[in-house]
Amino acid sequence: MADYIRPKKRYIFMYLCIPISLFIFTVIVPVFQALFYSFFKWTGGPNKTFTGLANYLTLAADKLFWQAFGHNLFLVAACILGHDCRGG
Repeated sequence: MADYIRPKKRYIFMYLCIPISLFIFTVIVPVFQALFYSFFKWTGGPNKTFTGLANYLTLAADKLFWQAFGHNLFLVAACILGHDCRGG
């Protein structure tokens, strides 16, 4: 029978803290920052003007955005459906 030492739960938690905190500060925080800034007219600097949903209404009326969005959906579908299912 194989004898092995099972690490204590606190050591597992300590090893997981670093990658989880890196993920939070490199992925989650920027997503919420971008969502926050999307409600303002801001070109950098200290002055921001709250616009509410005006940026999203402008985006919804933009034909170029919808064309690019359609292209992205096509690429996602092509990547999913075009995946080699034979496993080799």
